Amino acid sequence: MPAKLEKPLQRIVKIYGVEGPVVLTVHPDGSLGFKAKGTKVGLLIGGVQVVQACPVPNNLPAKFGGRPYEFLQYQAQEQQKRNTKKLQGKIAKEIEEENR
Repeated sequence: MPAKLEKPLQRIVKIYGVEGPVVLTVHPDGSLGFKAKGTKVGLLIGGVQVVQACPVPNNLPAKFGGRPYEFLQYQAQEQQKRNTKKLQGKIAKEIEEENR
């Protein structure tokens, strides 16, 4: 299971067309920072902009065509519904066992 990101995480990556290593910083809010290794100044892009820049796969429902942020929101909401239903089932099972 993926761990929740509590503090910025840095990794050195190679980006096509950039000479030398680049430090990628993933922030807990989903934003990404890029800077050349050994420098102080870099680029920062917000998490929403990262998602909006993603191409939407062709196999998504038409209502999400060209709207990756809405797709991600929908997926998160659906997962929350599944988790709630699963939890309700567990609670119902525990109540049933207690009543026996």
